[in-house]
Amino acid sequence: MATDAPGPNFKALTDGCRPNQAAASVEGFLDAVAIQDREGALNHVAEAPELIGLTIQRVGSPPPEQGWGHQTPRQAYRQAAAAVAGPAAPRLLAAATGPIAPFEADSRYETPPGDKAGVEIVVIAGQRSLSGKVGLHCASGRIYVGALSLQQGLRKQQHCGRQITRRLRRPAVCEI
Repeated sequence: MATDAPGPNFKALTDGCRPNQAAASVEGFLDAVAIQDREGALNHVAEAPELIGLTIQRVGSPPPEQGWGHQTPRQAYRQAAAAVAGPAAPRLLAAATGPIAPFEADSRYETPPGDKAGVEIVVIAGQRSLSGKVGLHCASGRIYVGALSLQQGLRKQQHCGRQITRRLRRPAVCEI
């Protein structure tokens, strides 16, 4: 008989990484990037050496040559600013937060100490969209890693039990 009880490897989300908090951290970063507030945006990005990197790749383009772990917070900001540049401010459409954080168990990378979470996000910026996953350090609310795809339009997808469309008035926010 199946139950909804957590399994033996269950890890609860901690303060700072609960769904609404995680969404607010991502929105804070996007809002600062949208108004070209570099210092404000950097308040939402981990410092080196805990910043593994933020990769934003256009759909259909080759992967970056440098790989992970070779990026400063300012480079992460510049990459995000270039991805969402345009007359329409970026808007978070979905933030699905779970306790599995990127690179948390990978000894090759120095992640921030303490609890972390993974946040699957969908962002619309004019006629383009970003989707992918970021790693969030719970205590600071800072992004320490992200892998996002940039494409024209918004691909059909569901998060948090909702179809994600540009017409959403509020982001779909949930725990996964």
